[in-house]
Amino acid sequence: MTHRYHITLHSPMGPREGELSLTGEMNGTVTGVLSLLGFQQPVAGCESSGHIQLQHRLRTAMQELDCVSLLELTGETITGVTHTDKGSIHWTGVRRPD
Repeated sequence: MTHRYHITLHSPMGPREGELSLTGEMNGTVTGVLSLLGFQQPVAGCESSGHIQLQHRLRTAMQELDCVSLLELTGETITGVTHTDKGSIHWTGVRRPD
């Protein structure tokens, strides 16, 4: 099943809004697309008991960063942190209606 989330990335340059679309499989595999900063980046990882680990790239106007995002689903909300070699960035978001 695919779910879409309206997300906010709380970056040092101020909040950045976008969308995260995730499709989960019965075996725990998760794939999707992160639409943020005018770019669409594929994401992939795994989910277990509402905890998601994603590996992806985060593209900005000036650079592209390798990322690991650790996210938690609680009801309709998604929260977590993205780790890059430049530092960490927190996320918040809410699921969009299907």
